[in-house]
Amino acid sequence: MEKQESRLVTVKFCDFCGNESTHLKKCAICKKDMCGENGNAKHCAYSVQDIYRYNDAARNVDRGICKECAGKKTNLTIGQLLDAMMGKSPVPTIYPLIADGVTVKTTQPNMALRKEWTDEAWSQRKWGVQGKILTHHDSHGLCYELRHEDGTTGCYDPSELEVVKN
Repeated sequence: MEKQESRLVTVKFCDFCGNESTHLKKCAICKKDMCGENGNAKHCAYSVQDIYRYNDAARNVDRGICKECAGKKTNLTIGQLLDAMMGKSPVPTIYPLIADGVTVKTTQPNMALRKEWTDEAWSQRKWGVQGKILTHHDSHGLCYELRHEDGTTGCYDPSELEVVKN
């Protein structure tokens, strides 16, 4: 017997290449969906099979870390990063590494970090100005040393900078 039916089907698409896919792996960092093309290697840098948190028995199974997120830095402890990876929202404090020589604009001070800076270092920072990245430091969390347009220098948290598009 033949019977014609009409069914609703959920169609899944890769957030990176836009291709339709029957199985998607979610990036544990940015929460974007990755297709399984080329054995997951097209977009996925790392496979994270199982993260289990003992204090509440939460489990995060079969995630990955996309190639974009694999090249980013964070100020989080490992525990904070793993907790964030288990959440539904993207990890908010992941910043891509800005290369030396790139032009950036300072935005506004991140006052939550005020105690992290000496008064001298804080006084060298300027807001709403452009400059070039001289180098980055990551011994106490990621920060960038910047040469302002007037030739002075200052250090900034990644949340205080925007890359200037040419």
